Amino acid sequence: MYTIKSNIAGIYALSFFQSLMVLTAIYVPLLQGHGLTMSQILQTQAMFALVIAGCEVPSGYLADVWGRKRAIVLGTALCAIGFGIVPLCESFSDFMVYELILGVGISLSSGADLALLYDSQLQLKREGSDHVGNNPIAKLVSLEGIAGALGAVAASVLSYHSLQSVAIAQALINVIPFLIAL
Repeated sequence: MYTIKSNIAGIYALSFFQSLMVLTAIYVPLLQGHGLTMSQILQTQAMFALVIAGCEVPSGYLADVWGRKRAIVLGTALCAIGFGIVPLCESFSDFMVYELILGVGISLSSGADLALLYDSQLQLKREGSDHVGNNPIAKLVSLEGIAGALGAVAASVLSYHSLQSVAIAQALINVIPFLIAL
């Protein structure tokens, strides 16, 4: 049964798995292994940053008009697709497409998740619920930090096998936020 409290638990779980980034620790060596130069690697990162900057305001508007959950579902779906293509990427243009998809996906879910968390907390307070936690952002940041640390450890263990295994693990991990969002 759906409850407002499930929004809060869902956002915490969503943020944890979105922050479980095993790929980040090996991203540069992975791209270098595909023949990209440092200049090209930095260009992929610039593409990601530009997409985030260009999509942040329109995605926030979309979340307000279309609904926070819909924006989160679409954003996590795009992130799952983006991370799903990383193991298949072989060229500079492939990685640029990945960064484009990922940037749009992250823009859609970023902010919508925090707005849903705040809206849910506010609704629980209005209802006089005793399940309203203190400082949900601090809890969220803590969970993201733990996930980041676990991701780095997992990346170092997986990279003993191959960098490709880290990319595959990231693709599998990023299906979880989409399932949570649904």
